[in-house]
Amino acid sequence: MIVKAINPPWLGLKFVEEIRIWEEVYSISNILKHALINALPQPIRATYY
Repeated sequence: MIVKAINPPWLGLKFVEEIRIWEEVYSISNILKHALINALPQPIRATYY
């Protein structure tokens, strides 16, 4: 958020869009990570939670 304060207002919107894209990417990778953990055998799974 500090970067947004430094940026001029016309760059702010692009920055917010980029954050939104990265949030989507992060949530997708999070879903994939959980799917991977759920696919693991039970004993290994216990160590991840």
